[in-house]
Amino acid sequence: MKSYSILSKFYDNLMKDFPYNKYLDYIMANSNGKNCVDLFCGSGRMTVLLASKGYSVQGVDCSPEMLNCAAIAAKESGQNIIFRQEKAECFSYLQKLDLITAVCDGINYLPLGRLNKLFCRIKEALATNGAFIFDISSHYKLTKVLSNNIFFEDNDNLTYIWRNSLTKNAGAVNMDISFFIKDGNNYIRGDEKHRQYCHTVTQLKKALVTAGLTVAELIDGDTFKAAAPKSKRIIFLVKHKKYI
Repeated sequence: MKSYSILSKFYDNLMKDFPYNKYLDYIMANSNGKNCVDLFCGSGRMTVLLASKGYSVQGVDCSPEMLNCAAIAAKESGQNIIFRQEKAECFSYLQKLDLITAVCDGINYLPLGRLNKLFCRIKEALATNGAFIFDISSHYKLTKVLSNNIFFEDNDNLTYIWRNSLTKNAGAVNMDISFFIKDGNNYIRGDEKHRQYCHTVTQLKKALVTAGLTVAELIDGDTFKAAAPKSKRIIFLVKHKKYI
């Protein structure tokens, strides 16, 4: 079954401990202007938060199931947000953007070839003093914490088993997730496959520089202090090379 066809229904509950508000504070402190696109917007949690702070934001994702959740979240919050089903590297825009975001490891879902296209697209779309803020599940997290391990969680309405295997060249982690969804006295099983690429900071910096961008800051996505070798989530603050 394709990625997020089941997970979309439970994504926000499974991500309940993610520090969205601290992340939002960081984004607001490091961006100028309010014209924004939120790539890999998923369930729209960050998109809605940005809109609530006055950003003119549009959400982009390739999953129709996640976009449906995002549209519902926007409507419930009273925000008028446009969501578009597009591949990230082909996202559309009508004017230069002050801010581009990619929250919750969407970057890990693209191999380097597609990332090169994405970064070039972002270079074209970003205003001179604009900011591109994204995060990754770090190489350390994917290869040392998640890979070749099994995780599970048992909730009232959902049980899932998450099996991870590192590819032979250690370039990606294949994730097989089995969901058991409570339906009265029974459980309905569903299975999804995900793949996250194990990008290093060095690889991403090189790709960004090639596209005409540069990293202004690296932050630990859990502590919001400077990133360290064993940071599990790393936030990148990216600017035009000439603006640094």
